[in-house]
Amino acid sequence: MIAGLALLMAAPAIDQSPPRTIFSVPADHHLIEGIATDGKTIWVSSVLDRQVIGWRKGKLLVLPVPDQAGAPFAIAYDARRGWLWIATNCLNDPKTLNCGSPSLIAVDRKGRLQRQLKPEADFHPGDVSVDGDRVFVSDTANGAVYRCDRACRSLDPLIRPTGRASAQGSAIYAAGRKLLLADYSRGIVSIDLATKAETLVMTPEGKRLRGIDGLIRVGDRFIGVANATTPGALVSFRVTAAGNLANVAPFPTGDAIVDPTQITVRGNELLAIGDSQWARYSPGGSGAAGQQPTPIVAIPIAPATTPADKTN
Repeated sequence: MIAGLALLMAAPAIDQSPPRTIFSVPADHHLIEGIATDGKTIWVSSVLDRQVIGWRKGKLLVLPVPDQAGAPFAIAYDARRGWLWIATNCLNDPKTLNCGSPSLIAVDRKGRLQRQLKPEADFHPGDVSVDGDRVFVSDTANGAVYRCDRACRSLDPLIRPTGRASAQGSAIYAAGRKLLLADYSRGIVSIDLATKAETLVMTPEGKRLRGIDGLIRVGDRFIGVANATTPGALVSFRVTAAGNLANVAPFPTGDAIVDPTQITVRGNELLAIGDSQWARYSPGGSGAAGQQPTPIVAIPIAPATTPADKTN
């Protein structure tokens, strides 16, 4: 277990209703990673097939990722534009075939390309989040984080590449003034969007919460995906007015979560990739031949205790 996740061992679990599987992505779609929703349609990304798969009222719709882009990892729905933003990358292990250029892309509901963005620096996008007209994309290989807003035609670096970190999920807080970033190796990082100043968010005792992948905000708390080991887990925590981690606790999922990657919110529930099956594609794994259906899990969440724009 990565140092920092041990914070969970002594923390009480949050009392929640049991999760349920909404649907399963058929086994002929391989390596399901990202998830997003507009409240009605649920989209997931298939890394190895280079597809985004939509599910609504029991029906599946497959949107191929444009040839010039990479393979789809995290996805996020842009309600203002009616687009899906997709972090696309190209892997060597497992190999993504016919892969274009690693980039942040946006497609409309019919899969038509609306934007393709990449910085001048080497780019390995893995996660993306949207807040209003602002879009944030993180680099899993070098720790960089970028944003775009308004017309969203170029990427502005918030954290420049360092080569010493692995930036993952992000979420806006502090009335839109700050971005909270989960960096797999550094821990939780707060970024002031006006000054670009970075601050590590730790417990009052100086402990970090490492090994967090996907990250979302629900009212006055954050929920992240801890998948450094299998089975993985969901983690709930808050950021205090003093800028410290607080109330770090497991978010109960029963046995519905095996190998989670990304999560999103739909009303009063989380939607999660229940078992992405990354381990099958590791050296010695069964690969595509062993792919099983991927459960998409809904997990009830309690109402926020404070309004979302009052968090620190």
